[in-house]
Amino acid sequence: MKYGKAGFLKKFFNSELLVSFVIRFFIFSIIFFVVWIFIGKYYLIIIAYVSKFILGFMGYDVTLFHNQEIYFICRGAQVGLTDAELANYNIVPFLALIFATPKMNKFIIGKSLLFGLPVIFIFHVANMVAHFPYYYNSSSFAQGIINSAGVINMGLPFLLWILFYRDYVSKIFKPKSYICPICGERKSGIAEHIESVHKNLSEKEKKALKIFFEMHPELKKENGRRE
Repeated sequence: MKYGKAGFLKKFFNSELLVSFVIRFFIFSIIFFVVWIFIGKYYLIIIAYVSKFILGFMGYDVTLFHNQEIYFICRGAQVGLTDAELANYNIVPFLALIFATPKMNKFIIGKSLLFGLPVIFIFHVANMVAHFPYYYNSSSFAQGIINSAGVINMGLPFLLWILFYRDYVSKIFKPKSYICPICGERKSGIAEHIESVHKNLSEKEKKALKIFFEMHPELKKENGRRE
């Protein structure tokens, strides 16, 4: 009998958990993004009002308008926020990550929402406020916030998810292991181990190996077992 080698990803991930999670994440992302298209504008208005309040303390006399468009008037110039709700859509992947994670109790979900959403909100406000000292005062600190906003927008949801769901994440990055029916060692790439280490098998070992693969049909399918 010859056993094909395990796939590359199997050496670094639990492929069963990874595939099922990616599918759920994709589905929830679509659902939340569709919802965000309708409510993103109102979220942006909230951010704008909070930013206006903070800017007032910073000495910027700004006026906020939100009719057909959302924009500020500051020192005679218009600061537009066209499509900014799409730029701040990283709440969508954050929610999708949370609800795509299986077997999580309500306490963990509630805690991740209670702490995660305010962190994202604060970043969105900081990014909006930073544009004013950057444009009007050439602040290098504000420029740093604006320049890093794209990377933070993409990475923050995943960083928060890893923080709150590190136990589940560790399972994804831990390849599924099996106890070898021949030597008794626990191996992640079990088919590769059997093919490279146990080449000359006795009839008793062949029988044990056959029973092992019958008990784990996913190995027979995924690792290309051939008689």
